[in-house]
Amino acid sequence: FNEVENVPILVGEIRAALASAPGDWELLLVDDGSTDGTLEAMRREANLDPRVRVLRHLRNAGQTAALATGFRAAQGNVVVTLDADLQNDPADIPRFLAELEHRVDHPEAGAEDRDEPDADGELVGLHRLDRGHDPDGLRRDIRERLVAEEPAELAHDLAELLRLGA
Repeated sequence: FNEVENVPILVGEIRAALASAPGDWELLLVDDGSTDGTLEAMRREANLDPRVRVLRHLRNAGQTAALATGFRAAQGNVVVTLDADLQNDPADIPRFLAELEHRVDHPEAGAEDRDEPDADGELVGLHRLDRGHDPDGLRRDIRERLVAEEPAELAHDLAELLRLGA
């Protein structure tokens, strides 16, 4: 929300971090009702790169709603979340993806993967790196379960995922 100055920096850092990444990737930028030109900055970035897509909320709905919008639109097997406030370092994304791939191949190494019961006793899956401002990732199977939920349930479960990952 209202991150106009950070958008080109963030997108540039993400492009640089993924320049040598294998396979395709997409970048979803969710504007949560910004009023400072953030939407226009996002659209400029999308015009420069077809892998960048802009999603828009007409009014500010908060982080949970922005995440839900991105999760619904995402097409990949893994979603990595970053806030636009530049607190997360996009250079960590390749390391994050490598760790996640390693943990899929070697489940015993997944101590930081969270398959824990949520408030309703259902298992949720969230992967985090080891530092406080690293990216978070969500597996496709968990994302698909979440986006099929009613909005109130989705907001509750996303809030629980964020709490478990903290």
